[in-house]
Amino acid sequence: MPNSVRGAVARHLAAPVCAAAIATLVTACGGGGGDAPRTPPGSATTLSITTDATSTVSSGAPVRLHALLTHSTATPTWTLSGPGSLDATTGGDITYTPPDAESLTQAAIVTVTAAADGLDSHVAISVGVGSMAGQHWQPVQPLTPPWNGTFVAADYVLGKFIALSYDGILGSSADGRAWTRLPLAAAAWPGTPESYLGLAVAHSTAGRMVVMGAVDHGNAGQAFAALHSDDGQTWNVAATPADMWADSVTWDGARFVALSNWQVYASTDGAAWTLASSIPASFDRYTRSIAHGNGRYVVVGGGGLVASSADVVTWTVGDVLHAPGDATTTADLWRVIFVVDRFIAVGMHGVVATSVDGIAWNVAGSATQAGLHSIAVSTQGELVAVGEQGVAETSIDGAHWTLRDTPGTDWMMDVVFGNGAFLGVGDNGAMALSTD
Repeated sequence: MPNSVRGAVARHLAAPVCAAAIATLVTACGGGGGDAPRTPPGSATTLSITTDATSTVSSGAPVRLHALLTHSTATPTWTLSGPGSLDATTGGDITYTPPDAESLTQAAIVTVTAAADGLDSHVAISVGVGSMAGQHWQPVQPLTPPWNGTFVAADYVLGKFIALSYDGILGSSADGRAWTRLPLAAAAWPGTPESYLGLAVAHSTAGRMVVMGAVDHGNAGQAFAALHSDDGQTWNVAATPADMWADSVTWDGARFVALSNWQVYASTDGAAWTLASSIPASFDRYTRSIAHGNGRYVVVGGGGLVASSADVVTWTVGDVLHAPGDATTTADLWRVIFVVDRFIAVGMHGVVATSVDGIAWNVAGSATQAGLHSIAVSTQGELVAVGEQGVAETSIDGAHWTLRDTPGTDWMMDVVFGNGAFLGVGDNGAMALSTD
């Protein structure tokens, strides 16, 4: 995860650094490191450190440091005094990562030292106590009377959480704790169905909500149906092609884009949908999720398959993703999202993978082997992934993950961030909320 994501979480504190200097210049102090020969007399060697910040918080933004060594070819060595870690011990550029929010109980001052050619330079970094949503979870009883079906999708729109169930129940809550049912009843669906089911939900920049679902007409079979609403109270049936059956939808800033098996549909208003393209035949497993970011669209699905497109017309099938540490087992992928400058996908076997272009992927160090069904990011750059057996794990960089305790073992099918909290929804009417 780039510094632009993690930098959002830092709460800068006043740092008692000498003269609040970003660059620290020192003269020879003895000790030091490096074996390079001294330069000729008259060319004084100097060593200084520059940083992009002198303060951060636990679970917050890393700090980049650069050693500027003049008139010497020695390689600087680095040491750290205090909590946190350095990503390297030698070289001109390193990164300091603050400790996890759970491990730091009071503010601290850390000292980073660079040494080379008999000189050393120091810089102090103040580390405040930060918080990270996703660490602690509380169960929520969403609806009265209690409902034991499966919530399949969640969203945060117009200042409210939205939760969609497999049997078409749509709940709304301002804080994630007190819930009311929205009038997404059978009357809202076309025809006179015996039952109905929800599949996916998304919203536009202006707040128009789109619900993807299907209606069951008994002996007449099932039929796909998409609804749209500007307030969650009044719903209208969209015009959809006969073969559309979308179970994933996203908003790209100008239109809704929905994934229906190996076909991609688009709509500027959620009311009228048209076929945009088809995924290549080499993507020979089911498709599961679609995301948009940085001018690209990415689709993930079964067998660890991924595909990427710049225009929703021409698609390129990318790397096949495997279970962590097992190149022989592919990992079915459940969800993909875009965060700042890269896509993050999660799936079975605890796989978490990142990609800039949706074609070449890097598998990250997940904290679980349980299947992961969904992932979300907070406004401060904190990531939460949820999945089987109520599992939840968190990360601030997308590469390193920490397993968290959750209130139950019901499978979590989706997670969303809003109003300073993560909301997870899943089987048996399960809901869990985390604010810290």
